[in-house]
Amino acid sequence: MKTIIDFIVNLSSYIKAFGYGLPSIDVSVYRSRVNSSGEALEHFVRDMFAGTYNLESESEKIKIFSEVFSYLGNQNNPPDLMIKGGDAVEVKKIESDGLRKKIPLNSSYPKNKLYRTDPRITNSCRKAEDWEEKDLIYSIGVVKRMLIHRLYMIYGDLYAADKEVYERCFNVIKKAVKHSLTDIGLEMKKTKELAKIDRVDPLGITDLRIRGMWNILSPKGTFGDINGIEEFKDENNKVLILLRKEKLQRILQETEEEILEKYFELREEGFIRERSLKVKNPANPASIIDSTLIVLKM
Repeated sequence: MKTIIDFIVNLSSYIKAFGYGLPSIDVSVYRSRVNSSGEALEHFVRDMFAGTYNLESESEKIKIFSEVFSYLGNQNNPPDLMIKGGDAVEVKKIESDGLRKKIPLNSSYPKNKLYRTDPRITNSCRKAEDWEEKDLIYSIGVVKRMLIHRLYMIYGDLYAADKEVYERCFNVIKKAVKHSLTDIGLEMKKTKELAKIDRVDPLGITDLRIRGMWNILSPKGTFGDINGIEEFKDENNKVLILLRKEKLQRILQETEEEILEKYFELREEGFIRERSLKVKNPANPASIIDSTLIVLKM
């Protein structure tokens, strides 16, 4: 099983060899949105987990992907990838980074974890492996002209509240919309969105979709400002990974010995710095969570 430690080790090797530029995407393989830096970032994250960034053979890369990942998503449904027996990852690309920057999540509310019961995931995702819930990593890249200016890997249980918080808000609004439509004689169709109305006009040729569009404050604002972690404000720190301390301890036990040795070498050489810290619980800011921040100093 691949872990965030594999990601860090592979990313360190990539940066030493190629810097922070995103590799180009093969047009013959990735036919849609091939010029999008968001698409390139998503494939980059896959390569860092799978260790396939230096493979030229696409067939060999696809074979490794099938061994590492149980699911590779699409642009309309979360997540973007699921590691077999491991974490899920949602990739977001932004072009600027600031304390007040908001990241669009579209119709999917923030997630502390990925649940099999989530109505917004596909059936293929549900059936990809035997699972009920997965830890979720938000991989957020500040990318300009195919160059990574900063990369965050933030675990959702330090970033988002419990799912009931968002579902309660969504359901209250949906119920109010339904009552309002009923009052004016319109019938709401079954939908995962806030509302969908068919045949709005006399000819019956117009539909109306009412969607919830979620945004979340950037990691820099959430952890640099709200949680007061200075490393998130320091522009020299290009890669920041944040997770619960207990999660890191489990990962270190699950990671292959060869990868662990490389990770510890990078740490001893000063390329990786770990810092223990306290993070406000996103479900209850009155409590704190023992966490670990990993910064790549490269």
